[in-house]
Amino acid sequence: MISLNKAGNDFITGHSATLLAGENMPVIFPVNFTSGQTNFHDKQVLFKFDESTQTPAQQAKIKAENSCFDKMTVMLADGIEVADGDPTVAALFMWNKLVKANSGPKSAGAKGDVKTGPAKKPVEGATCYIDELDLTVETDAKGHFIFPAFAHGTYTIRFNKVGYKEVVLLNVEIHISTTVTKHIILIPV
Repeated sequence: MISLNKAGNDFITGHSATLLAGENMPVIFPVNFTSGQTNFHDKQVLFKFDESTQTPAQQAKIKAENSCFDKMTVMLADGIEVADGDPTVAALFMWNKLVKANSGPKSAGAKGDVKTGPAKKPVEGATCYIDELDLTVETDAKGHFIFPAFAHGTYTIRFNKVGYKEVVLLNVEIHISTTVTKHIILIPV
């Protein structure tokens, strides 16, 4: 957006005589454009400041909300395809999916670490996946992982990395306002 604003400003400045001739551009447009550019810049500065001062919990919440929005958008698009113009089918499909995606509080969670060998060395870049939520995170350099907040329930959690045998945890119960901690050991294949 910064580059686009600069390019627009440069174009208007460089071609103002041609743009104003023959009413190709309203006289007030350059002033409105500059005002919009200034407003955008001010909001961007605030956004960058807010982004830099967020706590990890706030970052996780925003990431979870964005993930929910993305998934809902995909579900709605799928509903349109499935319904194929039938509004009754569309309403049922979308309503059921949205209720399932948004049922319950978003205050449960899962975190932990993934290690390997007798020395329990951390495994960086292991994939941690919750089947029912289609939710994936990766372990950091210390082997730690943390999922963003999600609804309480019973889940299947998978841990994978190339060169290791997959670990699958079945029926992991995660209660409201609880973060389950798991310590996973991957065995090389």
